[in-house]
Amino acid sequence: MKRFRHFLVAAGACVAIVISAGLVACWDCSGFIPLEILRHLERRLDGHPRLQMLGSPALGAMRWLNDQLDSDVPASPDSSVEPSAMREVPGSLNPFQESPAIWLLRGETRKRVGSLADAAAQAVDGDVVLLQPGVHWTNGAVWRGKSVSIRGDGGLARLMASSDLAEGKALLVLGGGSFEVRHLAFQGARVADRNGAGIRFEGGRLRVEHCVFQDSESGILINGDPDEATTEVQVSFTEFARLGDGMGYAHAVYAGRIRLLELRGNHFHHGKVGHLVKSRAQVSKLVANRITDNPGGQASYELNFPNGGQVFLIGNVIGQSRSTQNGAVLSMLEEGQPWARNELHAVHNSWVNLHPFGGRFLQVAGPLSGGQVWRNLVVGRGTWRVPEGVPSGGNLRVGLDAVQDAQAGDLRPGHWQPEWVADSPPLVDGAEVSALTEVYRHPLRVEPLPKGRALLVGALQ
Repeated sequence: MKRFRHFLVAAGACVAIVISAGLVACWDCSGFIPLEILRHLERRLDGHPRLQMLGSPALGAMRWLNDQLDSDVPASPDSSVEPSAMREVPGSLNPFQESPAIWLLRGETRKRVGSLADAAAQAVDGDVVLLQPGVHWTNGAVWRGKSVSIRGDGGLARLMASSDLAEGKALLVLGGGSFEVRHLAFQGARVADRNGAGIRFEGGRLRVEHCVFQDSESGILINGDPDEATTEVQVSFTEFARLGDGMGYAHAVYAGRIRLLELRGNHFHHGKVGHLVKSRAQVSKLVANRITDNPGGQASYELNFPNGGQVFLIGNVIGQSRSTQNGAVLSMLEEGQPWARNELHAVHNSWVNLHPFGGRFLQVAGPLSGGQVWRNLVVGRGTWRVPEGVPSGGNLRVGLDAVQDAQAGDLRPGHWQPEWVADSPPLVDGAEVSALTEVYRHPLRVEPLPKGRALLVGALQ
């Protein structure tokens, strides 16, 4: 009997070793990280107690390995690493202290109003709402059917959620008009549905510039457009930090089925399980952004385009942290193809994956009708596969040690090599590929590139 028990223990150990070796081969060949494989196996074994008993040693080893990876990452980001516009906001975090002034500007007339909700009720087309810099404790306001500008007056004004948000949605609920939002910071937005946002946009035109979205469930949440033809959103020079609900239901920027989402010169970092950018738009254009989850971040996908559309990625720095919740950096078309054109144009981007077991840089679940993948710099481990039928060339794969500081997102060459120089502009269907005309400079700046200048692969020049 004793020998039989020893035999069972030895057999169990052998099974665990075989399963563990299989899992190692699985993530090494497939690009799936241990956490993804672990979750998949747990779902498959659920309801099969005997298989669970046999597989438990290997699954336990994988859980331990994943926990060790997480324990190597700082529990919270070092604020000294991430320059944040929030440092410029003066004022008290005491909700009982009087808020700074809010002014309604109409032509040459300047009128003080009692609250953001009062400003929303009194504003008409063409008005400008000015918020004195400082901390404005508010439960938000609703603006519909108007064309107004809402701005910090000479500095950054912080909207701090104080209680139930407007309509249970956001600090600013905007829709049915044309809106400009500048020099505002949004913080603390949380609602029962776990998708409390700084801005909830419900159709029309929206331009956001020089803002901060921080420590909320969602940054900007854009509802789908019923006719999918008119809603346009442009966001520039804005920081998105520590956004998400911890469950994957909220994202830094989410766009439903709208006509256009355009992001330029923004910085996304330290997601909380949700995606940094999720767009179902007909056209998603991302130019010269820094979309890097950074050490301590736990974003799922950095970029998610579940319904495809035309996706333009030009001159972006895109980085996945080692504590990611999903092994893919970009995921596309996993939820169907409602748009007639589904294209991926990825030109002069710098991609980095910090996960030690790799992952997948480009995960495209369906066929594309067009696109181009040229002159990308791909840093770190992981699977890099250009979607079938998409023209590509001039892409460079290097290790983490080939760049200045991969952990900090500095993907400039660590030492000079001739292969870093980009080839002459290729032709696709007789036309030159999308050109790199400007470059992201940290923090939150974009610089134009001189015409005729020789370029390196990737985003940073």
